[in-house]
Amino acid sequence: MKNSNNLNGLILAAGRGRRLKGIDYPKSLIKINNKKTLIDNIINVFEKNNITNINVITGYKKNKIKIHLKKKNIKYFNNPKWMKSNMVASLLTADKILSKNYTIISYSDIFYSKSAVALLLKNKYDISITSFVNWKKIWKKRFKNPLIDAETFNYDKHLFLTEIGNKPKKMSEIKGQYMGLIGISPTSWKKIKFFIKKETSINVNKISFTELLSKYLRKNPKSIKVLKYKGNFMEIDFKKDFQIKNNLI
Repeated sequence: MKNSNNLNGLILAAGRGRRLKGIDYPKSLIKINNKKTLIDNIINVFEKNNITNINVITGYKKNKIKIHLKKKNIKYFNNPKWMKSNMVASLLTADKILSKNYTIISYSDIFYSKSAVALLLKNKYDISITSFVNWKKIWKKRFKNPLIDAETFNYDKHLFLTEIGNKPKKMSEIKGQYMGLIGISPTSWKKIKFFIKKETSINVNKISFTELLSKYLRKNPKSIKVLKYKGNFMEIDFKKDFQIKNNLI
């Protein structure tokens, strides 16, 4: 179990979410069943796991997030190039905290329960990643062909990640769903940062987080531990996801 005094919660909320049409505010401010927002739920989950050092990386309409969270004790980082960059560039803006303490990194357009973060805190590995076990049930409600938008997610018999983020050709290449929730130690973050600088093929403004993890795995096998999660989970990418979410939660 990680020491709660040396923990960071980091929420990636810089992007606009262009696939979700019809909203003029960050996806993190979408309400769950017309009650709390997605970012409220993430913060609540962090707090239930005794993570009080909570940080948010902003970009698109950052003031809307800050106004919404004005009563919370939140620290902010800003990605001024959010429109032309990706999550990796956002993460680099928070290098100060990632290099100091163990950090739970969370996407801001997802819903999950306390047990997901608890899994990350209980394990002993420097990099661990949650895998949503029941992804097929949700995916079939979102897409006629689950392979259309899914990505590869594979691991070995010891639950070390072997592949992530590629286009699958068959369902057997997907053993779970990458949730957008990962725990990382300062030591491993520094290794990833060094890897980014060393690899000439990496453009920090273009590469996605899963692409980075995939490249990192090729050079550093058995470096990321997979943790199976069976609780409630939903990501919001399309309008249809609103109704699916409300029926699940």
